[in-house]
Amino acid sequence: MQTLEKLMQRTLLWKIVLIGLVALLLQVPVGMIRGLVSERQAARDAFQRHSLAVSFIQPVDLYQTVERSAKYGLLFIGLTFAAFFVFEILRRLAIAAASPKPEAPAAQKPA
Repeated sequence: MQTLEKLMQRTLLWKIVLIGLVALLLQVPVGMIRGLVSERQAARDAFQRHSLAVSFIQPVDLYQTVERSAKYGLLFIGLTFAAFFVFEILRRLAIAAASPKPEAPAAQKPA
C-alpha cells in the first residue's frame, strides 16, 4: 500500500513539475509578442509624427449621385424589357406574364 502512495506522490510531483515547465516555456512567446507590439507602436508613433496632413474633399455631391442612380435604374429596366422583347421576337416564344395563352385544341370525340 505504501508503494502505491509513493508512486502516486511521485507521479503527482512529475505532473506539477511538467506544468511548471510548460508555463515557463509559454512565457517565451508572450515576451516576444509584447516586444513586437511595442516595436510596432513605436514605429506607428514615429510615422504619425513625420506624416503629412491631407484633407479630403467630397468630389461628387448628392444631386449628381441621385441623378446617376436614376439613370442607371431606368437603363436597367429598359434593357430588361428590350431583352425580353428581342427574345420573344427571335424565338417566337411568349415569355411575358401578360402575353395571351394559346387555346387548347378541342378534344376529339370518339366515333
